[in-house]
Amino acid sequence: MPRGVADSPETRAFIIGLHVEGRSLSELSGTFASPREVLSRWWQRYQRDGCVTIRVDAAATTSNQQLATNNQLRRDQECQRLVDER
Repeated sequence: MPRGVADSPETRAFIIGLHVEGRSLSELSGTFASPREVLSRWWQRYQRDGCVTIRVDAAATTSNQQLATNNQLRRDQECQRLVDER
């Protein structure tokens, strides 16, 4: 994902929920195309704050935003697929 474009709170919560259930951050990184380091930060925030906090970089460019929109759509579809499989 382009730098400076945040995932939705729902996507973050879903991914962290899967980690709480036992899936590794490395596995989730591959599934959702998010860097493992990012997921690790989310996990640390979850452990510290009890929720997945949102951090948005205002410097995101229009092209990054379009790419992020496309990536977010793909991730949301993957999240929905995983929910539907349950």
